[in-house]
Amino acid sequence: MENVPTAREPKTRNWPAGSFAEKLLPVALTELLELGREIRHPAGSQLIREGQEADFVLFILAGQAKVVISDGHGNDLLLSVVGPGELIGEMACMEGVARSATVISLNPVHSRKIAASTFLEFVEKRPRMAIAVASLISKRLRNADQRRLMLTASQVTARLARMIRMISPLFANVGEPTKIPLSQNEWAQLINAAEVSVQRAFRELRNSKIINTEYRTLIVPCMPCLDRFTQPQEKNVQNPIMGCGGTDRHRSE
Repeated sequence: MENVPTAREPKTRNWPAGSFAEKLLPVALTELLELGREIRHPAGSQLIREGQEADFVLFILAGQAKVVISDGHGNDLLLSVVGPGELIGEMACMEGVARSATVISLNPVHSRKIAASTFLEFVEKRPRMAIAVASLISKRLRNADQRRLMLTASQVTARLARMIRMISPLFANVGEPTKIPLSQNEWAQLINAAEVSVQRAFRELRNSKIINTEYRTLIVPCMPCLDRFTQPQEKNVQNPIMGCGGTDRHRSE
């Protein structure tokens, strides 16, 4: 179970690299965590609903959630995944518009719920916080650009491996395999590929011992092996890259 920091001890845990919390100064994070109230959301809960009035923001303390939009025919399309240390819902609050997406917890999520008026007043009085929020929005735009570039890769397996690498830090637990609770259909949505193509990519990555799978869950047994697989390289059919399957065999190679 993830450690949940208190308002007085915001740095007692390591926030994911690049997260909103990881970028904040300790004093700013402490002040932010003193706002609002803590909420616990069971797995499968709607944290934010598309079209809803934007009257609060959420700071995720623990757990992960997926961001989806409706396709207009009753289906949800997966856009991204968020995890500990991230702020969600702030853009609609700052713009004064309705929510543009729905956020659903993938597992039990612990968050800090802050009224929009309180959050906006907090940001207005702290220039460094305003810069941090602007940086967060800029990062999302960069990630969107990186995703578009990634989707230009012609091979579905390469696209899938890169997307796995991109979101793995949100689910990483030191000393344990990384488990990501997304279905193959959701992975297909993330990389804009046909589900049948993603199924073949899953088989290839499993056969290469880069990933394992359980029901609706993808497992990365060894992150260095995934890193090696996603690095640009010349295609070698005779000697394709093989993972260690979590045995750390690559360390002795």
